[in-house]
Amino acid sequence: MTPKNYLKIFFIALITSISLISIGGYGGHHLKFLAATIIYFGLTIFFLPKTKTTKEVLLVVFLIDLPPSLFYIPIRLKNFKETQIDFVSTLGHFVGIVFGIITHFVSGKMKIVLFALLLIS
Repeated sequence: MTPKNYLKIFFIALITSISLISIGGYGGHHLKFLAATIIYFGLTIFFLPKTKTTKEVLLVVFLIDLPPSLFYIPIRLKNFKETQIDFVSTLGHFVGIVFGIITHFVSGKMKIVLFALLLIS
């Protein structure tokens, strides 16, 4: 992958993360969890097949994970009690990424099973 592709991945993840922030306030945290999980799962399974080495896989996962981590981890560390209400919906980003990574490395019908598990979680 080229540096230009890495920048695209980061900016797509950044825009996605920013756009998901408001869903918790308007649609509820259950909707934000569902949307974040599915969208970040989609980002992960879209970009990981474009990688060729383990180093590229790690870099792509890092770039997808960076924007939500930059937004949410400092807030949680500073005001955990005040932000407990949306803690579970914030985990949707990371659940989607983890399911995407696992799905990338399995084959066949197991991909369908993992996607079904993701949807019912």
